[in-house]
Amino acid sequence: MSWGRTAGLINDFRIDVYPLPRPPVWIPIVNAALKYNKLKNEKADGVSRRNTSQLGLPPYKKLVCDGRIMTTPKSALGALIDLSDPQNAAKMAAYHKVDRRYLGVSNPQIDGLYKAWRKDTDIAQRVAISAYLWDSDIHEARVAAAKLLTQARIADDGAVWDEICRWVPSFDAWAIADHACFAGGRRLSAHPERIAQVEAWGDAENMWVRRAVLVMTLPWTKLNHPSQADLEIRELILGRAASYVSDTEPFIQKSIAWWLRSLSKHDPDRVRVFIAEYGEKMKAFALKEATAHLG
Repeated sequence: MSWGRTAGLINDFRIDVYPLPRPPVWIPIVNAALKYNKLKNEKADGVSRRNTSQLGLPPYKKLVCDGRIMTTPKSALGALIDLSDPQNAAKMAAYHKVDRRYLGVSNPQIDGLYKAWRKDTDIAQRVAISAYLWDSDIHEARVAAAKLLTQARIADDGAVWDEICRWVPSFDAWAIADHACFAGGRRLSAHPERIAQVEAWGDAENMWVRRAVLVMTLPWTKLNHPSQADLEIRELILGRAASYVSDTEPFIQKSIAWWLRSLSKHDPDRVRVFIAEYGEKMKAFALKEATAHLG
């Protein structure tokens, strides 16, 4: 890299690079830190958008003493709230029909935020942020919490799994529950021995918890070459689905159809056997959806 009169990027904020010889790396960090100290008293909790724009830092982020930038639980929630759109929020509240706060923030906007948060946090910090967002009971915050923990590979995922399981009893809406189940599905795929814990949710009084058994185990419907252990899990969940067929709750019927339709792309014969035995007990719309790919 040339160190002439060009611009460089250190720790996510832009600095002017001096002519040769290269200056000590601490100079830009100290300069930015001094500027930060001058502005930090303008907002007691965190850094405002105006302040961070003067620093050249992303909104709602803090510069710590070693020059790193990090996201905190409060700053993450603040970033979501900053994107609020009252008109969209009213439309979302009418659509989801669940009594909670809506910000009117779109999924692409949430995606941009959580991807940025991942860059400056470790797993423990992500769990803390997700827990804080979930407990706010704001629709977009709960979606963001789930998205932040949706990750294929996590070396030590015990805390992530525990946090997702903590959310399950409070499921009360399909969009939030689905995002949380997608995150849980990754952790379940990584550790299939957790399947007994998930299958037991099928006895819960909360319909959304019962539904989570099918949504979180969707990865087992998509395997082209399942192992014997995978086939056993499929049968376990198909048995739970069979116990649901008499449940008239539309979202339960939809979850059965979703599971069967997905499985039919990889094991259509097994779906035909299920339909032959239980199809008459399913609602017509669910049966139609479940058999959509069977021809």
